[in-house]
Amino acid sequence: MAWEIANPDYMRSAAIPYYSFNILSHPEYTEKPVAPSESLTTSILNVITPAVLGNYLLGMYSHFLNVHGKRFAKPYTPTQLIKVTTHNIETEGCHDTDEYEWTLEPLHLDVKNGAFCLFWKASARAIKIELGVEEEVAEVAEPVDKSPASEIMEVSPDALPPVEAESNLLRLTSDTQLRDKKIVQEARIRAKWAQYKAEKAIAKYLQRYGELDEDLLSDSSSDDDDESENE
Repeated sequence: MAWEIANPDYMRSAAIPYYSFNILSHPEYTEKPVAPSESLTTSILNVITPAVLGNYLLGMYSHFLNVHGKRFAKPYTPTQLIKVTTHNIETEGCHDTDEYEWTLEPLHLDVKNGAFCLFWKASARAIKIELGVEEEVAEVAEPVDKSPASEIMEVSPDALPPVEAESNLLRLTSDTQLRDKKIVQEARIRAKWAQYKAEKAIAKYLQRYGELDEDLLSDSSSDDDDESENE
């Protein structure tokens, strides 16, 4: 998974205002300690160093500067930012007596007082013991029909109801009904638009000439008859 770091939130309500960049996606980082000789926090602190986690942090800061470098007053390099970065770790799900593996998840990067603080979530789980033994696949016995021969009834395929055909018919009928409904709705819209245009033309004619001629009145009444017949 590639790095993706969001635009910063300005935390002005804090005692010392700072910028916080949420990390939306990131590559996974998993460690497997050899033995439970140290606590999870100690184990992580030994890893979150430029010597061990350097390539991971370089990738993060390279993406960070490529996207957000223009927000800073001076140009910086990933190596410079790593040197001024501290780490805050939230741990969960691990007992110090277990041999475990843990996954680091960077949550957000805060910029405060000219330095960086990277907040992590470390999820741990005990390592399960694996043996080099092949799994046995249980054989499933075929069911035995113990019913008497007199109870066996043969059914002709022609006598079975055409379930799939009926369901297809219902689906096609539904599609046809939707199409017809759309045609009716469009026809009504066109009829209303035509009526609106006719009323507007009649009003304009009356404004100019005072009254309608007989042929216009007869056309209007015939149109109303046609519309009532169509309905």
